[in-house]
Amino acid sequence: MEAMFQKLALVKNGFKPIEKVAQKIVESHSLSKARQVALHFCGNNIYQVRCCAIFILGYIASKNNQVLEVMKDQAKLDPSWQVQEIIAKAFDQYCRDTGYEQALPTIKGWLNDENPNVCRAVTEGLRIWTSRPFLKLNPKPRYN
Repeated sequence: MEAMFQKLALVKNGFKPIEKVAQKIVESHSLSKARQVALHFCGNNIYQVRCCAIFILGYIASKNNQVLEVMKDQAKLDPSWQVQEIIAKAFDQYCRDTGYEQALPTIKGWLNDENPNVCRAVTEGLRIWTSRPFLKLNPKPRYN
């Protein structure tokens, strides 16, 4: 693991190499093991390792709702703007995998959170959804 951490720490610009490591972990491990790896990575002092953890959580969140709480807690606690950016991407991944309409209750819950980083994760993560067919066909809010 230490070698992987050092390799991730070398990524200074962009997130694609970190995302690829996360994808490989998810593809090569069971859901439970991928979650365990992500939880271990969340506690690392290297922000790139925590970014990898969040990517992993984003990939498995639609299959394990408890993972969403971990992502939300990380949004509340992590001081790294880089990790905050990946939380937004991971939230978008969750919504994509779940389906936008089915994700609306979760979106509403995160938007109503008192922590601004949690709200930001939703607004930044879902920015891309404004160009997706669902919102073009359903422009009014439907999360009442």
